[in-house]
Amino acid sequence: MPRKKSVKRGRRKLGLPPGSLVYIGEKEGEKVSLDLFKFKSTELKESSYEKFEELGEKPEADYSYWLNVNGLSDVELISKLTKQFGLDELLVEDIMNTTQRPKIDEFPPHLFLTLKMIQYNTEKNELDTEQISLVLGENYMLSFQEKKGDVFDAIRNRIRAEGSNVRNKKSDYLFYRLIDIVVDHYFILTEHIDERIEEMEMELFQHFREEQLNEIQDIKKMLLHLKRQIVPLKESINTLEIMDSPLMVPDTKKFIKDIHDHLKQIIDNIESEKDLVGMLMDVYLNRQSNETNRVMKVLTIIATIFIPLTFLVGIYGMNFEYMPELQWKYSYPIVMGLMIVLVIAMLVFFKRKKWI
Repeated sequence: MPRKKSVKRGRRKLGLPPGSLVYIGEKEGEKVSLDLFKFKSTELKESSYEKFEELGEKPEADYSYWLNVNGLSDVELISKLTKQFGLDELLVEDIMNTTQRPKIDEFPPHLFLTLKMIQYNTEKNELDTEQISLVLGENYMLSFQEKKGDVFDAIRNRIRAEGSNVRNKKSDYLFYRLIDIVVDHYFILTEHIDERIEEMEMELFQHFREEQLNEIQDIKKMLLHLKRQIVPLKESINTLEIMDSPLMVPDTKKFIKDIHDHLKQIIDNIESEKDLVGMLMDVYLNRQSNETNRVMKVLTIIATIFIPLTFLVGIYGMNFEYMPELQWKYSYPIVMGLMIVLVIAMLVFFKRKKWI
């Protein structure tokens, strides 16, 4: 299981001093690439690099700068990059540990937020989770993720559009937009889960299967995983909202409150879906109980039918010498006929009682 792998990798840090760079994550060996947006309201430069030396110096003061790092396994490259921007050693340690709980920290002159980017894998019907670390500086934004591919394409398109808010505002607005789009995808996740719950509910009433219990448990685990990531993020956003940081201008603070409200709504959705999953579990157990009762009913009817037949067979199986019926020519067909009549009579009786 991935959790066990993460625990084993976490042991690499045992005995090392604070700030030691050790990559703890699942995407070991992932090739590192650097995607750079350097822009202002009237100018944009977009570049991609594979080596730190190709990156160049930090941007000029009148530019905004977004550097997205894909892959964290190249410790040497990450070390050079973070030293160039003067990131605190403890901050870099948190970036490299992808098992972090969502949190926000202030490492002057930087603001650091880590959160989980979660997407729904429709093929496997499971959640794909990746840690995103965001570092806000004076006129630049750094984002670190475990692999290439994310939910930020809409933001990239807004940066490419001249006159957009992202182009005209400072880096703190880009910081907000990246958080906002990750949170918006949580809504999509809850919608997927809600649809799956509805499908499961319909299926439970139409076609009962034993495998449905595992599917219900999978949904329950998804909701638990989501809640574990969203509740601490809500706390972090609340901290960011009241934090007095010179990197966050007042105009951006009002948008942060909007993210906080969205997270509250998502948590409410998760709680409602947890109640629905509990209801599904009750329906499943009731259906299972009904199926068991139906089988027991059939077996009971069969056993009841055979009781008088067994009684007759028992009597004529005693082999007493002076049983007059044993000497009759038609004893066997008469007894067999009697047994058939008994079976038919009992079935008619059960039918009239609506037991079958």
